[in-house]
Amino acid sequence: MKERKKLYKAGKLWVTATLVAFAGIVVTTTSASADDNTVVATPQTSQVNSSVPAPSTSTATPADATSATQNTLAQPANTAVSYAAANTTSWETTTSTLNGPTKLPSNQVQNPRNYTIGVYRNETLIYTYHPQLGDLFITNQAGQVVSQPTTAGTYRLQLSQQGLSNMRRVPDLQGYTLQSNVTTTIQLYQPYTPNTQDYQQNYGSLDGYSIRQTSATEAAIHVAGWHASGASSLMPYGWLIVFDNTRGREIKRVAIDPVNRPDVQAAYRNVYGSLQSGFNQDIIIPLSAAGDDLTIIARYSSDFINGEGQRIDHWFNRINADHGNHAWIDSVQYVNGHFQVNGWHATNQALGKNHHTLIIWDASQGRELTRIPDVAAVARPDLAKAYPTILGADHAGFSVDVPLLPAMVTDNIQFISRYSSTADSNRDYVDYWFAPQQLLSDHRNQGYLDSVNVQNGKLHIAGWHATNQSIGRPYHTLIILNAQTGHELLRYTTKQYASRPDLTRAFPGIVTAGQSGFNVDLQLVPGMGNQPLQIVSRWSATQDANSNYVDYWFAPVTLYRDTANRANLDSFAIQGNVVYASGWHATSQSLGRPYHYLLLFDRTTNREVQRVKVTAANSTRPDVARAFPDTYNAGQSGFNAQFTVQPALNGHELVVLSRWTDDPAGNGNAVDYWFGQTVTPNVPVDKAKQLD
Repeated sequence: MKERKKLYKAGKLWVTATLVAFAGIVVTTTSASADDNTVVATPQTSQVNSSVPAPSTSTATPADATSATQNTLAQPANTAVSYAAANTTSWETTTSTLNGPTKLPSNQVQNPRNYTIGVYRNETLIYTYHPQLGDLFITNQAGQVVSQPTTAGTYRLQLSQQGLSNMRRVPDLQGYTLQSNVTTTIQLYQPYTPNTQDYQQNYGSLDGYSIRQTSATEAAIHVAGWHASGASSLMPYGWLIVFDNTRGREIKRVAIDPVNRPDVQAAYRNVYGSLQSGFNQDIIIPLSAAGDDLTIIARYSSDFINGEGQRIDHWFNRINADHGNHAWIDSVQYVNGHFQVNGWHATNQALGKNHHTLIIWDASQGRELTRIPDVAAVARPDLAKAYPTILGADHAGFSVDVPLLPAMVTDNIQFISRYSSTADSNRDYVDYWFAPQQLLSDHRNQGYLDSVNVQNGKLHIAGWHATNQSIGRPYHTLIILNAQTGHELLRYTTKQYASRPDLTRAFPGIVTAGQSGFNVDLQLVPGMGNQPLQIVSRWSATQDANSNYVDYWFAPVTLYRDTANRANLDSFAIQGNVVYASGWHATSQSLGRPYHYLLLFDRTTNREVQRVKVTAANSTRPDVARAFPDTYNAGQSGFNAQFTVQPALNGHELVVLSRWTDDPAGNGNAVDYWFGQTVTPNVPVDKAKQLD
């Protein structure tokens, strides 16, 4: 025997040829390897100068196809079963499946070791049978048995009677009724021995990839692309392998589920299998490896079980994990009394940190205002495309409702997105600090009095006070001051606001503008009619309105410019023991002093004799109202009263006094008018009563 080796280069491949000479036989073994990152297993071809009989196609029946000398998958006929007959009435029924490659070259189908038969009871696998020679046979689409198929196409691979008999002899299958008709569909193609050019035709592209978490311990890397190689004619089984560059080892391999790629076929028409060269599938990997630098390897192999044997690989570019910390605030909007913060935070540093918290930080004061725990994840498929190697990028979004706080009106607010492994988010965390921003840019404090007047015996005040500084200050107070002295006359506090949609349109930057109105009727108090009023609108955090507040001082207003104190005694007379007095007393100073009294006064002794309350029925004076239209009570300023006097007042000078007061009894805070007319009583004396 003589052996010689020859090394030469074909394209990118180094080829070694070994010539071994035997008596009458020359065997050539050729191995090829790429000089780039394409890894090719060593295919072998043999040339023998002895003649080899051509394969033949038989259409005989299974009985005719049986031959002790043929190395084929024909169904033997009249196979004797040597096991003893048994009572099968109580045997359990099973089902069987024929498992193995569904696509293979026609010259490999004769090997039954490519297949197994799974036996199931109630859908549970109880035994795996490995067929022997003669246990399987092939039929074409017409149902004819084909002993040695040479034509590519679709065939049926079936369990023969011999195979069924052999299975019945298995001790572990005793007591079971076995399924007799066990078949599967296979695709056969013409065998082909790749040449050097075929190995050079090893193309591929990783079109896209992304990583997502699928469970507490696993992640899925989704890969899409294609791998076309002429060597796939000999090695038809496609595999995808994940190589972990960080750990320096393979971490997963899966069989390719082929995808048609007519675009690849159009570009590589002369490359075998280019049409079905695509892949688009998930590969499950350990979650702990999701942040590593990975490489996807596409492989064609002759081994459909493990992806070993003869093989050719294509290494795609390394997938470098993104170790950055990325985030963005998409929008901050005021909605129904709170801020809605929308954005995203994607980082592999959050791996294992399942608690997401949004912290609201006052950058002006350097303190935390509040935090929102357990932020719900929002799907963001756009981020999966932008950051394909960040685990969880596809659901890294957030949409959080943040309460409205007073500090947000004037201070710079900073949002902090935090992933933490603890529920309180105070340990083992990764943060992203967004840039400080003014949430509310309108810092104006504005107000307006629409009307201030007296209506139905009440001080009616309508207007508005709009400012973002009212945020966190829910109590609204109107304070009435004497504009000249600063003395407080009255205040009114409420949490019921008047709706003002017109202000929402006018001041879109003031979030509380729509609820900034007021329209109230207040009690009239003394001092309102004869002095200018200073009205103050106050938003406060407390109901007493004495702390933590923001004010708007309106310009002083005068309710009635005519503040004179006028009166007239139309008649003042005495008849017998009755004194009659009628007239009017009109003054704006009576505002807040609703009680009108006439007092009969003894000037001689400087003592009050009697007082009479003026009723509304006796007070109407339209003539006075016409004469003094700017006087508050002119239309109700009249009086018509009677006093009864005793003889003891005979000879005394009596005068009458008109009084407007805030006291129902006629005392208190009053404004008086003393009339100058006098009467002197001369009441007859009853001498009989005097004697008594």
